[in-house]
Amino acid sequence: DNFRGGYLATQHLIKLGHQRIAHVHGTPDASTAHGRSDGYRSALDKANLAFNEELLVYGNYSYSGGYAAARKLMALDLPPTAIFAANDVTAMGVMDGVLDAGYRVPEDVALVGFDDIPLASLRAIGLTTIHHDYVKIAEEAFDLLLYKIAHKDEPASPEVTLRIHQVYLVVRRTCGADPGWRTDRPTGSPA
Repeated sequence: DNFRGGYLATQHLIKLGHQRIAHVHGTPDASTAHGRSDGYRSALDKANLAFNEELLVYGNYSYSGGYAAARKLMALDLPPTAIFAANDVTAMGVMDGVLDAGYRVPEDVALVGFDDIPLASLRAIGLTTIHHDYVKIAEEAFDLLLYKIAHKDEPASPEVTLRIHQVYLVVRRTCGADPGWRTDRPTGSPA
């Protein structure tokens, strides 16, 4: 649920008191990136914070894209106090770009990623992020592909869609909040 993840990430930053929140968008033609960006905009709207075009930068889901986006954002006359990155790899680039621009994470700039890759949980990184079960998503996508291949000769194979997996916020050090604080964590989910 990319929309919900983008919404939760941005809502968390708003709850921490940030009003100038940037978003490093993913690849322009990726539906996942648009869902996350739409969630970001929706959270801003709900909090009566105006969307600011200069705070939206494309990072193409890469470390180098995140780094370049952060350098651009931090060079603004009024840089953001928080950044929501479209994925964790982009967030790693954002973190280094912010640091190289002379700012600190999270003291000067709060940061939230998306995906909860294993690297995000390393103590030295401590990336606050949106968790989703990309392994289950990949397994379901693979099963769907196998089904489509096995039934390719059928004139009208039934529409099969992937389930929407619940996402939740995992708070670590990069947002500046108490790491024990959680939003929307499903019951029984791993810490």
